[in-house]
Amino acid sequence: MTATSRTPLTQAAVRDDVIELAIGQPEPSLLPTFDLAASSASALEKYGADALGYGAEYGPWPLLEWLSAHLGAIDTRSPAAGELLITAGISTALDLIATTFTRHGDVVLVEVPTYHLALGILRDHGVELVGVETDADGLRVDAVEAAIDTARAAGKRVSLLYTIPTFGNPTGRTLPVERRAALARVATANDCVIVEDDVYRELWFSAPPPSSIGVVDPTAPVLRMGSFSKSLAPGLRLGWISGPSALVGRIIDGGVLASGGGLNPIIALAVAEYAEAGKYASNVARLRDVFRSRSAALAGAIREALPDATLAEPEGGYFVWLRLPGGLSAASLLPAADAAGVTYQPGSRFDASDTIDPSWLRLSFARYGEEALVEGARRLGQVVGEASD
Repeated sequence: MTATSRTPLTQAAVRDDVIELAIGQPEPSLLPTFDLAASSASALEKYGADALGYGAEYGPWPLLEWLSAHLGAIDTRSPAAGELLITAGISTALDLIATTFTRHGDVVLVEVPTYHLALGILRDHGVELVGVETDADGLRVDAVEAAIDTARAAGKRVSLLYTIPTFGNPTGRTLPVERRAALARVATANDCVIVEDDVYRELWFSAPPPSSIGVVDPTAPVLRMGSFSKSLAPGLRLGWISGPSALVGRIIDGGVLASGGGLNPIIALAVAEYAEAGKYASNVARLRDVFRSRSAALAGAIREALPDATLAEPEGGYFVWLRLPGGLSAASLLPAADAAGVTYQPGSRFDASDTIDPSWLRLSFARYGEEALVEGARRLGQVVGEASD
């Protein structure tokens, strides 16, 4: 195989002459390459051949113990034994949950807008996706109840509600604690599992977010998914599911873990070594500082380049949610933006119900430094100005 015929090493192609604000991935310089290499070597030296065998179904105990204590520190409650399962990232976690808790033809509720690639994972299971309305504070509880009532009146089973309540993708919104408690009550009353995607929790800018839904009400049917993809490195493919032991146990009893054992054990042990050495906490603190500055730089540049646009500056996470002025369609404008050297994700890609105003779009500030972000906003403003003339 020649160099030119090799398949790419990474998922997203980044062009030198384009500021790719569509990409929700961290800048490579932010990834702790050498520290993770050292932690991997340390794990192999410490655990030997056991690190390379089929792992325990729940995951290796060094990471389970550290992660349980860490979740208690950042979210007020440590998962007990049987309430925490190590996964190969959130995508695999969502697939495992859908496999375990849905049947073909079930209704799965998703907020509008929501993470667009999660929609594909859920659709793979033959479910009907029903979009639920949100507002400036996130998912509306009354809309969830109405969607459940409508589905049941049609003789359909509502098995899951997928939500990103903390620094959501794409909006950056955070659900207030009162709504979290109300959602937990609705899920309990209707035998519906809440799938809480909590990947951005630690990337807050000014203050920690409210407790996760499953911590607000530990008895509710909530499976919370977390990941090291945003707080450490996406290529690790390492995450977790936490929730009531009865629900987590059903996943454990599935065929995937029975066949292959624990998911990603060697990487889990390497991350445990990294975290126990105190490097994880300092890395997250560094990322908060970087993303706080980048978010402010991008938001400020957008306000200057597009003074008539609508945006709410996020309080954490990776993204700015922006509505173009003048009723412009983000999807229709994208080819012109790409030609001008800037990209974004049109809001329509995050919509399971075809109800989003087509003027919305998502920008990521994770991949680029402040100078490039300001230039990307300038290029976008120029494209919008030309389209508005």
